[in-house]
Amino acid sequence: MKDKYLIKFADCIPVKGDNRSTICDLTRNTFDFIPNDMFDFLDTNNKLSLEKIMSKYNETDKVIVSEYLEFLEKKEYIFYGAKDEIECFPDIEIKFEKPYKLLTAIIEMSDDLSIIESAVNQIIPLGVKYIQLRSLTNIKIEVLDKILSLFLESSIERIEIFIPFSENQTKEQFETLIDKHLRISTINIFAAPFSEDILRWRSKLLFSEKEITSHSLFSCSRCKTFRINVEFFTEANFFNVYFNNKVSISKNGDIKNCLSFDKSFGNIKSDKISNIIKKANFTELWYATKDITAECKTCEFRFICFDSSDVFYNGSDYERAEKCNHKL
Repeated sequence: MKDKYLIKFADCIPVKGDNRSTICDLTRNTFDFIPNDMFDFLDTNNKLSLEKIMSKYNETDKVIVSEYLEFLEKKEYIFYGAKDEIECFPDIEIKFEKPYKLLTAIIEMSDDLSIIESAVNQIIPLGVKYIQLRSLTNIKIEVLDKILSLFLESSIERIEIFIPFSENQTKEQFETLIDKHLRISTINIFAAPFSEDILRWRSKLLFSEKEITSHSLFSCSRCKTFRINVEFFTEANFFNVYFNNKVSISKNGDIKNCLSFDKSFGNIKSDKISNIIKKANFTELWYATKDITAECKTCEFRFICFDSSDVFYNGSDYERAEKCNHKL
């Protein structure tokens, strides 16, 4: 026993909450609930010998410790190694760096292509990789094709589309669009009279009966949305992942943090996105991490939770504008 050392897998990271904790497996993209006592046990005993660990507990507590060790080993959160092997298993360094000024742009579509074209011309030089095109009203296939053609020679990697169902548009038309514009990851057709998922090459065509009548209904703050991987976890330690490196452009050209918010920081007809994203009042939400948000900072999900609730500063902490229901 004295030659066996408890070693936690570096990609399995415990996160302590008010009443319980989680262990986030950043490679397998899963998590488990654990009691806070088990969190404390891991926090204080990682990389110690079993002999030293057991020497700290009385006979009653040793039974509990043995159960903890059995659970953690069975789940492959820990393993045992020799003392000279410990240095071979360093912890993951929690840091986050990206080479772009913007990562994501959400653009509200309309028949006024001049606003969309101006937005595209401004965001591409900023390093944007992901685009979401959305509309609450019907967009003709021909117009959608013209919008997508603006990205044909760009560095954009993925385009997601949300539009309402129209009886004048067929599955075949959307499939043709996907075949032409290979950057499309998903076309979401909402308010359809049926539900159907169609896989087209690497893309998806999704028909949903869900009604979406306002941009607030695109919000993910009312559903359980967890993203468990190294990139998301590390980013969440330093940024509000939903707002970080993101800009939204309304159909009128207003530049916002989120399309459902009233606050605008300028208009694309008269302002440059590159200037807007340098302003502290625009990027404030980027840095409003869950660690400094009142309802979130003691939540065990705070580094895997992806939600779009607005937050505001109350003088000491940030507060959510919407009630959280992520407590399972």
